Amino acid sequence: MDARAFTKLLVKIAGLFALFYAITLVPSYLAVVPALIKESAPWWTYLAGVVAPIIFFLGVALALLLLPGTITNAVIRGGGGAAENSSLDMARVEEAAVALLAIYLFFRGVSDAGYWIARLKVYYLMVDSRSLLPAPALMPGDFAGIAATGLQLILAIVLFFGARGLVGLKNRLRGRQ
Repeated sequence: MDARAFTKLLVKIAGLFALFYAITLVPSYLAVVPALIKESAPWWTYLAGVVAPIIFFLGVALALLLLPGTITNAVIRGGGGAAENSSLDMARVEEAAVALLAIYLFFRGVSDAGYWIARLKVYYLMVDSRSLLPAPALMPGDFAGIAATGLQLILAIVLFFGARGLVGLKNRLRGRQ
């Protein structure tokens, strides 16, 4: 099995995992809907906080399942000679695995960002409509979640564009070429 065939298999497995994960996320996103209805939230809040993240994550999962060859060709760059691809090149597989992790983190971060937009919109609607007690501008747990989502997006970008360098650095540190 060559590196491209193995990477295609990894992409398909990642797509299957993402599809099951997206399906299990649906109830948590739909749980926001009653609060949005109660607070008479604008239409874009439903779209950004409920519909878009679900469709986005399902779309990525289906793309991973249905287009593994295209994704593999984009992730594994260079080479292509028969002698080079005749055996499993673990450095290329590691690069592909790091890039797939980055893709997952990126799309999970984008999905989480949609969730945080909807959650904050509902929170601010509730604070504005019930001004009996002063409320903080942002709850500590919400701030932590937003910061974690931002860090997840940054890490995804760094991992995706630095996959080859990270694998090379790891191999140099371990004494392998």
